[in-house]
Amino acid sequence: MLNEAEAGARSRGWVVISETAATGLINRLVEDQFPSVSELLDISPSKSHLTGVTLPMGMGGATRSVAPPKAPKSVRQWINRITDHLDQRGTGLLITVDEVHGGDRGDLRELGVAVQHAFREERPLAFAAAGLPSAVNDLLSDDVLTFLRRAERIHLGTVSFPDTADALAIPILNAGRHIDRALLHRSAKATGGYPFLIQLIGYHLWNSTTADEFTEDNVTVAIEAARARIGAQVYESALRDISVTDRELLFAMIEDEGRPSKMADIASRMNRSANFVSQYRIRLLGTDLIREHGHGYVTFAMPYFLEYLKENESRWR
Repeated sequence: MLNEAEAGARSRGWVVISETAATGLINRLVEDQFPSVSELLDISPSKSHLTGVTLPMGMGGATRSVAPPKAPKSVRQWINRITDHLDQRGTGLLITVDEVHGGDRGDLRELGVAVQHAFREERPLAFAAAGLPSAVNDLLSDDVLTFLRRAERIHLGTVSFPDTADALAIPILNAGRHIDRALLHRSAKATGGYPFLIQLIGYHLWNSTTADEFTEDNVTVAIEAARARIGAQVYESALRDISVTDRELLFAMIEDEGRPSKMADIASRMNRSANFVSQYRIRLLGTDLIREHGHGYVTFAMPYFLEYLKENESRWR
């Protein structure tokens, strides 16, 4: 989705800076991304100043020297310089940040403050970020980043089964390769319509063989590889970001073996009151780790999350 936003910006003549929230975000922006954009746009900060006056043969004259350029030292200064230039050209700057669930809060705050000032000054700047729902919720509650609460939040739900099947099949068919309908059905079903799993299973399926025809073993390898990676990259991060009691509620759901869990049963297993457990249910619904399944029931929202919890129970309880 960030790629689509970036493509839309470029089609309008905007400059795009694409980053992830991994440690060192601010350093990468200040030392690499912004200077590269400045060089590409040929933005020169140099200014000449008068150094002396001469009067040859009774005529006035002056000499000037060029002051050495002073590179901006902060995100805000860089944004100001670049948007000043782009504003004159009738375009603007888009900054995108992916994987905010893995980001350094200090870096995100510094970037957020600079973006907020740019918005207040009506600079031609757009900002888009993406991450796990739990991390986005946490980010929106940050006292320093309150301006983000006014941003438009787009929740990416599950993809329909036909669209999932198309997403897996079309690249295969376009490359002159083939996958049996039954195997395609199994691959699509294994994603649960979860966008990241569509990407992962498609990636591992494609790389499982160089043959033109995909086999049952190729599909099995792809699904297992995708399961392992989503556990490491998504579920581990999500569990790290929630409280001990949040995790206690999730583990209380394991006993139902994937069937919808009754909130009264969860409260009994946790030895807590219904009102107490209800507050944590609301919190977890906001993280997209669980979803409602009729009145008084909840179920796991993401594919293979139950299996991950069972396999890693000793680690997280």
